[in-house]
Amino acid sequence: MSYIIGWLTNEMIVSAATGWISAQIIKTIIHLIKTKDFNPERLYGTGGMPSSHSATVAGLGFSIAINYGTNGPEFALAFILAVVVCYDALGIRRQAGYHAIVLNQMVEEFKKEGKEFTPPKPMKTTLGHSFIQVLAGIILGAGIAFLLHFTVFAK
Repeated sequence: MSYIIGWLTNEMIVSAATGWISAQIIKTIIHLIKTKDFNPERLYGTGGMPSSHSATVAGLGFSIAINYGTNGPEFALAFILAVVVCYDALGIRRQAGYHAIVLNQMVEEFKKEGKEFTPPKPMKTTLGHSFIQVLAGIILGAGIAFLLHFTVFAK
């Protein structure tokens, strides 16, 4: 039980988790405003504005920087993790989304031509993020880390 209490009172974990939760809620609200449709998948799904992955690693990294500085191994680990996650969101996952768009279009063309091809369901196309979505996630995560540090975790 003490482990769970430790996790729930660990500023770095709370900052990272709050970054993720906040980004997912904001993403859901933006989707609702743009489409007038509530999609519960937006509460946990990938892609969209802001990047929840970026908000999570930024919340973690900035919280570590605030508490331990930027010269230690804690920050080094968080920084490298953040670079990998943000790079993945901008590059690999974004490209996979583009591939899904093309593959979904190909499936539709096959159907129009009467060819037998039935995938289980259309591929998800919102996998990665634009630079602005990643940047917004980083700003959100950093803001949450600072806010929590100077309010909830103020000593």
